[in-house]
Amino acid sequence: MLVRMTKKLQKSLGIPGLKDQVNDTASLFMQEWYMNIFNIKKKWFFINMEATTFYTVVRPFYFINGSQDFIKYFSGIVTEAFKTESADDYIERLEINEMHLRNTENKAARRILIDMVYHAEIMDYKNKKLEVFEDLNIIPQRLLEYRSPKIAFREELEKITK
Repeated sequence: MLVRMTKKLQKSLGIPGLKDQVNDTASLFMQEWYMNIFNIKKKWFFINMEATTFYTVVRPFYFINGSQDFIKYFSGIVTEAFKTESADDYIERLEINEMHLRNTENKAARRILIDMVYHAEIMDYKNKKLEVFEDLNIIPQRLLEYRSPKIAFREELEKITK
């Protein structure tokens, strides 16, 4: 699994400069994620986006201490996405065997991530209700032929579970 982080997030987590890695081929479902941070009224959040479907998960920011904690955090994000979007209850916890951290690429997925941050900032976040951010996954995306990330994620999930 490849997680691409913005420089802003790397600095916030105390991660020294990451390597650049350009993909020559199209990303595979669940193999590449983009990650950033943003704030709303002085409250900081992680935003995590799957690269092929633009499926987005927002969680409160906290300092992740070390690579094992990061893998645990990210396993939780991916497991939650599977459980939320799958009709079948076939996964209890996802184990990530190998993870690579890299800089974000300046391409469409990064621009979508920035758009998602913008949408998250204007949503009505009150009383620590993270559910409001689930609406990010119903915004149709041109790069998905005007399907929503939620629909694209479910379609890809169905392909690998059947």
